[in-house]
Amino acid sequence: MTIAPKLIFSIVWSLFAVVSVGADDTGFAVLSYQCSSDTYGVGEPYGDAVSAVITALVDSTADSGYDCSAQSRPSNPGDQVCYGHATCHVGIAKSECSTCVQYAANFLGNRCPMSYGAQTQIQSCRVRHERYPFAENK
Repeated sequence: MTIAPKLIFSIVWSLFAVVSVGADDTGFAVLSYQCSSDTYGVGEPYGDAVSAVITALVDSTADSGYDCSAQSRPSNPGDQVCYGHATCHVGIAKSECSTCVQYAANFLGNRCPMSYGAQTQIQSCRVRHERYPFAENK
């Protein structure tokens, strides 16, 4: 009978060890992400709009009550507008909020390159960007 609790403890501890091995050094866990199947091409103005919105979210979310929206201002009337939103959990420090939003933005840039819309839920924050007016995803 005394072997069973030790065996259960060993199995549970092994599962935690596997999970911790898969974590990166930032301490942020990606809970989910989604990319639009619609993409823009290299050099299209929408890429500049996405960059501007992501930069605004990274720079402002922690200082704006942990909840920030941003929108690109296209120079040409026909250019697509990008809308973005970031939120951090209220209980975290401002510095952790900024780091989490930056991590989420980098994650989306790597996982959803040139996507018209993308979002991710990280353990401590959430970031999304999309075309405005909102287009239906394919």
